[in-house]
Amino acid sequence: MSPSQRLYEEAQALSARVARGELSRVAVADQLGALRVQLVGRNAVDDDVFALYRQIAVRRDAGQIDGAKAQQLMQQRLQMWLERWPRLASKPAQPAFTGFMLKLYSMPALGQ
Repeated sequence: MSPSQRLYEEAQALSARVARGELSRVAVADQLGALRVQLVGRNAVDDDVFALYRQIAVRRDAGQIDGAKAQQLMQQRLQMWLERWPRLASKPAQPAFTGFMLKLYSMPALGQ
């Protein structure tokens, strides 16, 4: 199983726990962040996407933004990386977290 798929499956399992009130969105973000580092390490693309993902989780848990705004913010960031990717000088070998988020938002994979 690819690291992106592993992150996707973990996110699905954790989202059910959020729905039941067992975990906050921030707790889920932290668990996914730890898993991404364990699976593929750190890289600039994933670090950037994850930082926004966690910031959105904090703002959602605080009631500052709703799901639609969260989705808009994340899709904008992912779109930015899709546009930058072809010109990126040092591409990370495996931006698994970004790949997972692109799949989650039904966006094309990097490089496609």
